[in-house]
Amino acid sequence: MPIAALILAAGASRRFGSDKRLHEVGGKPLLAHTLARYREVFERVGVTLRPGESDIKRLATTAGALPITAPDAHLGQGRSLAHGVAALADADGLVVGLGDMPFVQADTLLAIANALARGPAQVIRPRCNGRPGNPIGFAPPVFDALTRIRGDQGARDLLRSRPDLVEYVELADSGVLRDVDRMEDLE
Repeated sequence: MPIAALILAAGASRRFGSDKRLHEVGGKPLLAHTLARYREVFERVGVTLRPGESDIKRLATTAGALPITAPDAHLGQGRSLAHGVAALADADGLVVGLGDMPFVQADTLLAIANALARGPAQVIRPRCNGRPGNPIGFAPPVFDALTRIRGDQGARDLLRSRPDLVEYVELADSGVLRDVDRMEDLE
């Protein structure tokens, strides 16, 4: 299977004040913008959601993405990541992004996927102006470690404990640093 994308979107939007995934931006939900960008580059895109989220499931399906329910997403982003990686484990690599980062450019996604495909690095992370960002590309040898992650730090602990696995790709895309946590982040 070629490299696929995984969008983590099972969070509760506590700081935003409402479900930011469904917040209308330019006439469509924020998550739809993110999914559309990833679908420009990847044939196969999975998106994690919490149990019972029929609106998010419908949005994902309409966007051509595979909805992946993370039953224990309430325990943190790590569990959402683990379920998503397990569901897409047959891919040749995964570019893992966040549902609240719609500003990442398609060229950036392609650069990360290409660097991952070239190897031998196990993890490809973008940097903009020297600052590390998201999405992050993962090669299959680290999938098992990703499926065992707990808590709300996602892959942060893995990246800190194994810096030898990470190759940074310097990009001019500030979208890799820009997520939407509060309403003012959309301005």
